[in-house]
Amino acid sequence: MNKRILYISNTSWYLYNFRHNIMEIMLSKGYDIYAVAPFDDYSDKLIKLGVKYIDIEFDRSDKSPVSNVRIILKLITIYNKIKPDILHQLTIKPVLFGTIAARIVGLKKIINSITGLGNAFANENLLKRFIIQSYRIVFNSKSVSVIFQNPDDMGEFLDHSIASNSNSTLILGSGVNTSEFKSTGKSSGKGKIRFSIFCRMSWEKGVNDFIEAAKKTWEQNKNTEYFLVGGIDEDNPKGISEAWLQNAAKHPAIHWTSFVDDVFPWLEKSDIVVLPSLFREGVPRSLIEAASMEKPIIATNVPGCREIVDDGVNGILIPSGDVRLLAESMLRLSEDVKLREQMGRAGRDRVVKYFDEKIVISKTIQLYEK
Repeated sequence: MNKRILYISNTSWYLYNFRHNIMEIMLSKGYDIYAVAPFDDYSDKLIKLGVKYIDIEFDRSDKSPVSNVRIILKLITIYNKIKPDILHQLTIKPVLFGTIAARIVGLKKIINSITGLGNAFANENLLKRFIIQSYRIVFNSKSVSVIFQNPDDMGEFLDHSIASNSNSTLILGSGVNTSEFKSTGKSSGKGKIRFSIFCRMSWEKGVNDFIEAAKKTWEQNKNTEYFLVGGIDEDNPKGISEAWLQNAAKHPAIHWTSFVDDVFPWLEKSDIVVLPSLFREGVPRSLIEAASMEKPIIATNVPGCREIVDDGVNGILIPSGDVRLLAESMLRLSEDVKLREQMGRAGRDRVVKYFDEKIVISKTIQLYEK
């Protein structure tokens, strides 16, 4: 019987966009691949790869104990039926609840990817202490291995004795296909300098800071335009409403487009990519793709963003929440084409060296086969 790998996430979109390449490789190696995630437009794409798909509900906004216990019981049933040789869990709820279920079932190889700690670890409060203790209890097993996307998250887990050096692996981001994401030399073609932000539309991504900085920059340089690319994050209590975004887009230089399936043409037409995130990230895929296409980046100096941006080399790092400095940085890059080109080339070199998906996939497979 073929060995089995089960992947689980809070969306099929996430599994397809961030893990479909490694799934294809493991399928070619003769593994049976299972995907557990809520049904969405990407579930059928997983099935077409040859993946055995199982639907499950994960409501990020539902924190009721009854609902959480129901999820754990459902996972126990799934894990007990499939009995995967390798269980790879991604995103917060699958990692926490899935590990509880996997340990009850007695699975021997549990791999948890920490794809970002968000705002839960931002402040020293009761919530953070509760989450740390929950992780500590759940991860206390020799069968659990942990993949971190940035050294800050890894340091947090080691400092709080959630994980140890022996079961922790640092793999920067989820990788990008550098042969696909490369510069074409094209831009918007309108002669204007285009700034873009790629993310789900939520306050914690710094969307409001981007808007306010865009207005300030435009007042100084009318030869600029600003694009928000991303859908509304309906399940997120900090998601931004469609009405607010449409109102922001009434500005003559600001534009919003909802979720796009292919970001390549939007990146291709961008001159500078911005992510003024207010909280810690994993390693934002949008920034890796942007740097791979030789786009300079402006981002906040938070975990995850500072892994891809080398300040002053391939982009600019600013303090979180500093709209004034964000606007100054945007104005500076809008007026200096040579600096943009220099930072773009340095960004491409950085991605090829550290973030190419071949590197990420190779390290992940080594962990599978360890």
